[in-house]
Amino acid sequence: MDLRHLENLGFRVIEINVTLKQELGLKFKIGSNQNQQYRIRLAKADDRKDVEEIARKSFTLDRFHQDPRIDNSSADEIKKQWAGNFFLGKRGDLLAVATRNNRPVAFLLLLFGQKENIIDLIAVDSEHRKNGLAEQMIEFVKSIMESQKTLLVGTQATNIPSIRLYEKMGFQKIDSQILLHYHGPFESFNS
Repeated sequence: MDLRHLENLGFRVIEINVTLKQELGLKFKIGSNQNQQYRIRLAKADDRKDVEEIARKSFTLDRFHQDPRIDNSSADEIKKQWAGNFFLGKRGDLLAVATRNNRPVAFLLLLFGQKENIIDLIAVDSEHRKNGLAEQMIEFVKSIMESQKTLLVGTQATNIPSIRLYEKMGFQKIDSQILLHYHGPFESFNS
């Protein structure tokens, strides 16, 4: 099916997602903006509320916030539950947190695959951005992964700061996808 046909069926273009990849043999030197006030570690059960709150208030460019038929409070709740599902054993294989005074201020959720590991969700609380925490968390998970798998990440084409960060760290764009949402009644789409 082509895009016009899907749009005629009621699907709407929400975003264009860009996939980036890094071979784990590449080493990235954490920049001089590394702040010693932060510590990167694996998440503990009592980090759940902080991680959920960071997820709830950190996203604006994702597909849920970009869909005009999903209100922002619902989109915030989706992201909160998405991150919280790690603690319930429903999503993700590893969760790293950046802490300040032992309280999470950023997190990175990783999915393990057979050939590739995927950064599923990454967020830094707005008060702690521009301190190199995303880079530090990525380097941390790379350092503790058991095998030298490829690392994948996806972000929105409009999220230029994230794309620049990943490219600076040695990730390369490998694919893009148009993301559609459907809000109509369920019907057969075989026509």
